[in-house]
Amino acid sequence: MKKHLGSILDIIIIITSLFTMISYGQHKEYIYEQNIIYTRKLQEQARILEENKHKLREYREYYNNNDIVGSLKIEGTKIDTLLVKGKDNDYYLNRGVDGKYNTVGTIYVDYRTPLDSKQINIYGHNSWYYDIPFRDLEKYLKEDFYKEHKYINLWTGKVDTIYEIFSIQIVTTDYEHMIVEPKDMKEHIEKLSKSIYETGVEVTENDSILVLQTCNFNPKDTFIVIYAKKI
Repeated sequence: MKKHLGSILDIIIIITSLFTMISYGQHKEYIYEQNIIYTRKLQEQARILEENKHKLREYREYYNNNDIVGSLKIEGTKIDTLLVKGKDNDYYLNRGVDGKYNTVGTIYVDYRTPLDSKQINIYGHNSWYYDIPFRDLEKYLKEDFYKEHKYINLWTGKVDTIYEIFSIQIVTTDYEHMIVEPKDMKEHIEKLSKSIYETGVEVTENDSILVLQTCNFNPKDTFIVIYAKKI
């Protein structure tokens, strides 16, 4: 009897293992296909960016989306993308630049911070699986990468602006960067300047600030936040 039960358990384990392997293979295939689709969309967006050369009306007409407000680019990364701004900070978590649903969202501007604000906050997803633009913000956790890629290009829909990165943080509980209209700007800047390594870039309460945020996985449930000042 025990031998018979043992045989049944062995069969169950084998079948379970097979289903797990099949499921894992299907998952990998799905991720691979989604990455191809998303890469093609990014390539198409790059083509549109190149062809239209900062013509906001053309971008909006092509994507049929008036939420497009500008573009963001960092040399040496995959970040070369149009920016959208919705009526809240949830809408574009799972929508592309065309406003249609997707699994990875798009890079978007905080609804509270127009691109002429003293502080501009921009958000984008990170991912273990998908090769999406803000995943490259992880590279700034290494000082050597920062030294070669200090500048961020922001097109506001009207003018090109350049920002210089002055701080990189892993944010756990103190979400100071989410305060977009601080009562004490000097104290606010001091908190934002507590970088994981020294950049040597001076910043004051008179500077205009750009904030880029994405998820971080180590430690879990934290954020990578990049701060830059307009130059």
